[in-house]
Amino acid sequence: MITAASVLSQRCVTQFAGGASRLATLLVAHISPICSLLAPCDPGAAHRDLCNASLTQDTSSPRGERGLAQAGRSAALATLMALLAMVPAPVQAQQPAGGHAGHEPTAPAAPAAPAPPPAALPPFIPPISDADRAAAFPDVEGHMSHGGGIRAYLLVDELEWRGGRNVSGTHWDVDGWIGGDRDRLWFRAEGVGDNDHPGSRLHELHGHVLWGRPLSRWWTGVAGVRVDGRPGDPQGWAAFGLQGVVPYRVHLEVTGYFGGDGQTQLRADAAHDLRLTRRLVAQTRLEATLAGKSDDLRGLGKGLVGTELGIRVRYEIRRDLAPYVGVTWHRAYGATAAHERAHGSAVATGRVVAGVRVWR
Repeated sequence: MITAASVLSQRCVTQFAGGASRLATLLVAHISPICSLLAPCDPGAAHRDLCNASLTQDTSSPRGERGLAQAGRSAALATLMALLAMVPAPVQAQQPAGGHAGHEPTAPAAPAAPAPPPAALPPFIPPISDADRAAAFPDVEGHMSHGGGIRAYLLVDELEWRGGRNVSGTHWDVDGWIGGDRDRLWFRAEGVGDNDHPGSRLHELHGHVLWGRPLSRWWTGVAGVRVDGRPGDPQGWAAFGLQGVVPYRVHLEVTGYFGGDGQTQLRADAAHDLRLTRRLVAQTRLEATLAGKSDDLRGLGKGLVGTELGIRVRYEIRRDLAPYVGVTWHRAYGATAAHERAHGSAVATGRVVAGVRVWR
């Protein structure tokens, strides 16, 4: 059962947390059960009952004296509880800086232990010497990308035999250069041997000597001379052009020629290598020639002279040695085609080729 004394003791516990209030709370907790039996819930009611008892009871008789004494004790206990509940709690001392109420201040963290020394290398790993450091970081003289020195490069791109309907022969195409990283002397050589030609087996022969210099990251400008040994009499040309790599790794050569008697030509050669496996490569090559003026001695008409498309698949035994097989298709156009017909030659010719590609 909840009584006034128990409620009062709970209020004292929650409201007064100091030492005196704790003592009052303990007294109330021990005295309140007795008071609840002797006095009414309201402490003021004890004084009222005492007055009423003194007026209505006869104090001369023993029963009246006991009633009056009982009422007096109840009033005294109620007054004591009221006084104890009114005692204020003492102000608690201020907590020291860095701590919380009821807790000691936090001690500073201990310094971290020093890192252990690195473990020794296994016996099978030799220690690093000054010679090793010198070999790893050599003294480099000159510019890294445009250093001094003369180097050379030679590519025999096509050295092959060709065979088709009533036509067979050989063909070669050689490119190379000698020089430094910027200024180089380029040379090109191309020839066609025709076994069925009545006069000479060497049907075509072209040679270039060009000076080249890079114009941008992917393009090189070239200028020089070209000499035609066959067909007809030898003929010289001034040559100017560009060579480089276009998107999708297509190697492109575009060269313009200016010859005697107002002769002009433009040749384009595009090649693309598609790596099928680590050693198997398929090359597609397209060549086209245009002439600005007809040349009856060599059987060339004005405009588009001819095109040649070839597909060759090579197997790289080494990077610098690769045999290949493939097919080519050649076609003449315009006045050149008419000249071919007049001499009994085919306008369009397909051939099977087999050869080897070498570079160093």
